[in-house]
Amino acid sequence: MSFKTKITLTICALMFASLSIFGIFSYIDTKKNSVLQTESSLQMASRALTDYIDLWISTKKKGVESTAKSLKDIDVMAISDLIERLRDVSTMLGALDSYVGLEDGSMTWGSGKKKPAEYDPRARPWYIKAKETKKLGMTDAYLGATTQKMMVTIMAPVFNGTDFLGVFGIDIALDDLAKALGDINFNGGYGTLQDTKGVIVAHPKKEFLGKDLAEIAPDLAKQLGNKTEGLIDYTMNGSDKVLAFKISTETGWRPSITFDKSTAYAFLDTQVKSLFFMGIMMLILSLGIVIFVIKMLLKPLDRLNFIVQELSSSEGDLRQRLEAKSHDEFGQVSHNINKFIEKLHDIVKNSKSISSENASISEELSRTAQEVVRNADGESRIVSNTKEEGISLTKSIEASVEKAKASQVVLIQTQKDIGAVKNKVEHLENTMQITAS
Repeated sequence: MSFKTKITLTICALMFASLSIFGIFSYIDTKKNSVLQTESSLQMASRALTDYIDLWISTKKKGVESTAKSLKDIDVMAISDLIERLRDVSTMLGALDSYVGLEDGSMTWGSGKKKPAEYDPRARPWYIKAKETKKLGMTDAYLGATTQKMMVTIMAPVFNGTDFLGVFGIDIALDDLAKALGDINFNGGYGTLQDTKGVIVAHPKKEFLGKDLAEIAPDLAKQLGNKTEGLIDYTMNGSDKVLAFKISTETGWRPSITFDKSTAYAFLDTQVKSLFFMGIMMLILSLGIVIFVIKMLLKPLDRLNFIVQELSSSEGDLRQRLEAKSHDEFGQVSHNINKFIEKLHDIVKNSKSISSENASISEELSRTAQEVVRNADGESRIVSNTKEEGISLTKSIEASVEKAKASQVVLIQTQKDIGAVKNKVEHLENTMQITAS
């Protein structure tokens, strides 16, 4: 595996790891922020829903309270005028019907219906509550016997000064509230409404209407407790859900918005796919850029490799040089290698010159050697002749020595004879001297 490939693969691995880590942290951070934003939006929507219900109920309460105050002269009003006024109030407040019950047991409806003989308004819960509290009030939601609709009664006591005359009330169907809740589509969520007793008075599934929340979702009812506002995670029918709520100040009811987590956070899956696709595209683009940059940066290395191959071939050209335009490490290496090649080139040129001189010297030595060989042959013959002559001379010397030895014997004898002669001469001389004297 080449050095360039190793660098490329290493950088690719590092970039892949970096992008993966970045993607994971981006997903975690995005999910966290998205969840917070979603839950914040959910709480805002829940508060808006509660504000809507408060405004809706408050408007009707003010209408009931104002009408009750206007009925202080009910004792002198004609029945027809009373019915007309009650009918106008029903129209204005969007009520199913409006009515007033008095302390004498009489009862008048805006719809003009007749009072049943056995009906006594003074025994009705709405009348008793208004008389006891002596202030504006509202019942919990209930299912109307005639209309078979979820409805509430808003009532207010009627006074003439300090004298309690009776109770004015209106029946309001919760269809508008149910419609407002049904129009909610918050990330696949839906709106619900429970009264003060936890009875469901509005829900997209009609089979839940009128049922106690504790029976349908006991875990949720337990978590709600006495909380006035918040977010609650719960599981229902194997599905993870989140409920946002805020207690209504006008009614004490609990409007809420529920949504499935899987639906609400489905966009995260899309975001993950987008991040993955973007990561792949960024990786491919980055790899292309990295490969191009590495190729450009390592171009001097390729040039160096080419020159080294040329130098290692049988026809290595030492006149080639590396381009050393940059001032980085590759530029320094190229400059130093050029200096090395230049020195090597000089060495080779000097070696060629020395080789030529050596060839001439070798040729001269060859000729000299041939001459020496020829001279050596002549000298060898001379030596051989000299040797033979030496041998002959030696034999002659040996013969001379033998002769000398023989001559020595003769010479010794001669010396002896000479001595004897000398002695005789000396004796003769002495004799002659004596004779002469």
